[in-house]
Amino acid sequence: MFEVYRNTSDYISHAVYTSGAPVEVDSGDIAVVVKNPETGEVWDSLTVEDLNLGRYQVRLPFAATRYDGSLKSYWTYSIEGEYITAEEDIEIVTPYVSLDEIVTAYPQLETKTFEELRLMERRVRLIIDKITGQSFGAKLQTVTTTTMTGTFALSDRAYHVHYFTVNGEVGNVADLKLLNDGWLVQVTYTPSSWYNVKSDTYLRRGEPKMSVVLHGSFGRPSVPNDINMAALMLIGDYFCAESIYRQRGVNAMTTADWRIDFNARAFEGTGNLDADMLLNKYAAYNMVII
Repeated sequence: MFEVYRNTSDYISHAVYTSGAPVEVDSGDIAVVVKNPETGEVWDSLTVEDLNLGRYQVRLPFAATRYDGSLKSYWTYSIEGEYITAEEDIEIVTPYVSLDEIVTAYPQLETKTFEELRLMERRVRLIIDKITGQSFGAKLQTVTTTTMTGTFALSDRAYHVHYFTVNGEVGNVADLKLLNDGWLVQVTYTPSSWYNVKSDTYLRRGEPKMSVVLHGSFGRPSVPNDINMAALMLIGDYFCAESIYRQRGVNAMTTADWRIDFNARAFEGTGNLDADMLLNKYAAYNMVII
């Protein structure tokens, strides 16, 4: 699987092997199609570059990386006249800290390669996602829910609804409100129905339940400052030489017998109490209050 940063025009590659050895495909006979399963978009006019020794690459168009999510690439070629289609997964992700920010904050990491820095960023991003129970990229999604009431919770935070339908009929976006920082949705009026204010229930002849479909942008349009700062802290903790001296939940240390006392939270969260304080307000148990 290839991981590509959102809002970039990056390369993806493919290696061709037979019997464990790299091979070149038949001359001039290789094509690549990239598809977005969520939107149905297809990019098929991609220029393939030969890297030699059975490796090939194409540059993803910027339009393919506008949102976080999964793409599929299909590499079609022939080897000695036999046609093959190889499928590769591509994951578009939002970095929580840029590689430039990393080397600016920690000049001692300037000697690291581009790939090493990306692995650092990926590690802290996955840890932050695990600790908070959410991700901080931007996704284009369709969410379907069946409800008896006009207010319901979402499993992913919404920040912009492009359009929605109720029981198959398109509603007016002005009649939909995002509450609780985007974790709750309230439909104040539905097409072809009436609203019982007292019971907070929508009723329609023969259809007491509503099927609501939201088409919109979910997650965050940009990475919050707290998440960016926490990611920088964790980079310093995990990869810089002086990390042993950073805040690790130590209450006391006696050098004579090397007795070290940790506080109760030393083995929870990220291991950095300052970073945990920044991440705490984004924790999953704080997200939805009904």
